[in-house]
Amino acid sequence: MRKGFSYIELVISLGIFIVISGLMLANFRAGDNANELQKSADLLAASIREAQTRALSGVGGVGIVGHGVYLLADDTKFVSYADSGATAYAYDSSEATVTTNLLDNVQISQDVDILFSIPTGNVYESGALQTKAVTITLTHTITGLMIDVVVSPYTGQVTIGNPY
Repeated sequence: MRKGFSYIELVISLGIFIVISGLMLANFRAGDNANELQKSADLLAASIREAQTRALSGVGGVGIVGHGVYLLADDTKFVSYADSGATAYAYDSSEATVTTNLLDNVQISQDVDILFSIPTGNVYESGALQTKAVTITLTHTITGLMIDVVVSPYTGQVTIGNPY
């Protein structure tokens, strides 16, 4: 009787190990794509909440009427700004801004300009006072998955949906 594995048994075991490892690696990358989308939504929601907090606390000084976030469709970044009132509760490129990049392979699906007025925190979209929720959709360019960030006009609550 011989001790150990035969060459055939070793090759079959190695083949099974390679197939299982390949499946795990492919699944890991799919999870990473979904994670990029979720982290980008978290980043956007945090920036919207920060604009809301600045508006409610009255940060800004003379002439600042609100704080907002400006997003362009098919872009991978957004702008947080302090509104000087020159454009009536909407973004103007001359206003003080901070640009934030989304994670790789994530882009904005539609134009949105959301602003919270000082000191009430009223929600404006593109200069108009809102009476319905403002929805911002982010899309993962590789997987096609989308996720919504929703702002309630009455409570100002910012929520993140599930990827779909």
